[in-house]
Amino acid sequence: MTTTYVNWGESRVKLTWEKNSVLPPYDLITSVHGFCFREDQLLLIDLIDRRWDFPGGHIEPEETPEECFKREALEEGYIEGECELLGYITGGNIQYQDPDEEIEEIAWKNSDEISKIIHTYPEDQIIIENLISNYEGN
Repeated sequence: MTTTYVNWGESRVKLTWEKNSVLPPYDLITSVHGFCFREDQLLLIDLIDRRWDFPGGHIEPEETPEECFKREALEEGYIEGECELLGYITGGNIQYQDPDEEIEEIAWKNSDEISKIIHTYPEDQIIIENLISNYEGN
């Protein structure tokens, strides 16, 4: 587990990455984000209001977290594929806008390029570190 504390609006929030192959109860999950790999690259979406980020968004009614991620990856990155759960973050609550009005560009980036351009949310660094070490180990 990796934990960090961040300022979120007016609050100080504890965010914890938990490597796990089982999700928490679905009623506790409000949004999902994931990582799409192709060879040694990771897909990033350049959102107009937030800049570079990973595909993801809020879960729609009656949608599972996996269905949500697959939908968001298709809507934002125009890709399809298989999902494998690596873990999750507890403690954060991120709000998103309509993806049809916020995407500026999509791109595949090498791991050494990602930390140079991802500056959207503090938990991204936790995710990147854990994700890359998991992916490179496969």
